[in-house]
Amino acid sequence: LLCVYIPPVIVVVLVLSWPYYKLVEFYRLPARDLRRLEAISKSPVMSHFSEALRGSTTIRAFGKECAFLQHHLKLSEKNVAIYWAKWASNQWITIALEVIGCFLTLASGLLVVYYASSGVISPGICGLILTYTSLVPNQLMWLLKNYSQAEVEFISVERCAEYCRLGVEETEVGRQGTQVRRLGRANSPPLLGTKKGRGSSSRQSL
Repeated sequence: LLCVYIPPVIVVVLVLSWPYYKLVEFYRLPARDLRRLEAISKSPVMSHFSEALRGSTTIRAFGKECAFLQHHLKLSEKNVAIYWAKWASNQWITIALEVIGCFLTLASGLLVVYYASSGVISPGICGLILTYTSLVPNQLMWLLKNYSQAEVEFISVERCAEYCRLGVEETEVGRQGTQVRRLGRANSPPLLGTKKGRGSSSRQSL
């Protein structure tokens, strides 16, 4: 509707599409890496929690509650720090896209006022155009954020594919093989009542 009644706004949209594109490209790669780091740092937290839950009896028996708690807090702090960086980058791209959207709304409003004062469009059409123009920046922001977020969330699929490609780890027995050795009389333990170094046995009396 805006482009139909006010064609010069197309130039404004084309000019502002460049900063939109550069912002999304600047945000996309760090957001993907931060999501990967968050997933990597979250796995030790969950693994340590499940291990502590299963072995709580043993931990209490050896009095290692404080050691396990301190280790869990260190893992949680690392995960929270990465999550905070990811949240901050998400808020930054939101504010940056809203600022560019404000420029689009400002340019469209000035053109609408100019066309309305020139008598090209009626006041009713002017109000309708301004109403729909105020919704465009918000829709563009969510479109670009969802586009970049789709790639970010595919990190989970990437990690699943990485785990599926991992081979089965061999155990120590599997690497060395099972060795069967026949024990002879020389390797067998001495019998009860047998003197060391002799083959004869002596009777024991009660």
